[in-house]
Amino acid sequence: VQHARGYVTLIDSTVQDTQPNTDGHFGYGLVALAGGTLEADSCLVQGNGAIGVQVHGSGTAVTLRDTRISDTQPRAWFHSEAGLEASGEAVVSIDGCTLSGNAGAGVTVYDEGTLVTLTDCSVVETKPNGADDRGYGAQVSESGALVVRSSVFSSNRLVGMVATDEGSSITLSDTLISNTQEDGEGERGMGIIVRDGATLWAEDSELVGNMDVGLEASRACSEVTLIRTHIRDTAAGGNPDFGWGVAVQLGAELYAQDCEIAGNNEIGLVALHTGTDVTLQGCRIAETRGGQFFGIAMGVAAQMARVDIGDSEISGNEGPG
Repeated sequence: VQHARGYVTLIDSTVQDTQPNTDGHFGYGLVALAGGTLEADSCLVQGNGAIGVQVHGSGTAVTLRDTRISDTQPRAWFHSEAGLEASGEAVVSIDGCTLSGNAGAGVTVYDEGTLVTLTDCSVVETKPNGADDRGYGAQVSESGALVVRSSVFSSNRLVGMVATDEGSSITLSDTLISNTQEDGEGERGMGIIVRDGATLWAEDSELVGNMDVGLEASRACSEVTLIRTHIRDTAAGGNPDFGWGVAVQLGAELYAQDCEIAGNNEIGLVALHTGTDVTLQGCRIAETRGGQFFGIAMGVAAQMARVDIGDSEISGNEGPG
């Protein structure tokens, strides 16, 4: 569907196994462009090529309800596969949907003015792309915006969620990011990455059972705000030196209020490098397990960074608080 007068409604419909053209391009499941409007209710979008649902362009609006987007297929040359891709100032609302087993990323959002909102959704078991990398639950870049409410991101690959570039943002409420898996070489499996000026706001959410680092904020102008959020049980995975709860570095900023960072490996929270700024208020950092790198566990570690801690508890770690 495309152009401002284009309007398509799908109910109880299946869009399945779409194939690329003779040049090996396209084969997408659903496409909305250039101001078109698409609504899909109780549909199945399955086994299509490279992108399950593509939404692009100012004025383009897509609403998905109780719909499953699954098993989007990888392509060796494409490298940007996704269950859903939104760009160019498009607006997408996804309610009560499941995105599972897609290649590359469950959800990709990019370009300033592009907004994707997920409510009561599951994004799970994303697979590698054609280059055998990625497999992210969600990727936000180039000033795109992702809002997630009451949803689950679980058993995705490499990173549960990643936001990069100035102006890019992820906003979470009552959302679980869990059990992110390593790649084939035993790398990463991180819960959330915020880099290069992107922002994250998370409240009443959980990052549980991820690998390497539960939450990483990196580089100047990257900002993370956590309210009543839990980061627990991060595992070392293939790299025994990690399994850290939170890492803030290279000038990034973190503000955490009434949060818990517990049961992680080696370090509960680490702040590194000049210009990095961390504020903890009413937080609990506890039960960090000893790892192989230091041989002990630390609740909080800081080097050349600024860390302010108020009205908080640091307890039960297997080493210095």
